[in-house]
Amino acid sequence: MLLQDHDSDDFGPPLKERVLVWLKKSRRGDTSDEELQDIYELLKCMFCLEPEDRITALELLSSDWMKKWGGPALKAMEEGYAEAFKKNEPAGPIAGLDNMKAISGDER
Repeated sequence: MLLQDHDSDDFGPPLKERVLVWLKKSRRGDTSDEELQDIYELLKCMFCLEPEDRITALELLSSDWMKKWGGPALKAMEEGYAEAFKKNEPAGPIAGLDNMKAISGDER
């Protein structure tokens, strides 16, 4: 059984509307409507009551949201981390030794 939207007369706004409003607020408004829709569709598939109805890990990785936004965001973070690491990496063993001496206060 999938999470189903319900009539607003029963419990307030439909589930889809509540989720999309929450996502938009939590992501500070910098998320497109297309991405919000893809996130909602992914969450809907993940939050099924019966385990056999839930999306598998492979299906999750193949979802529209992962292909359009999740994967590219992860790649950008990894590239940013690698670039930051390169900037902070010592120039070689001597630079590393100099850094250790400076930290320990041993200037022999």
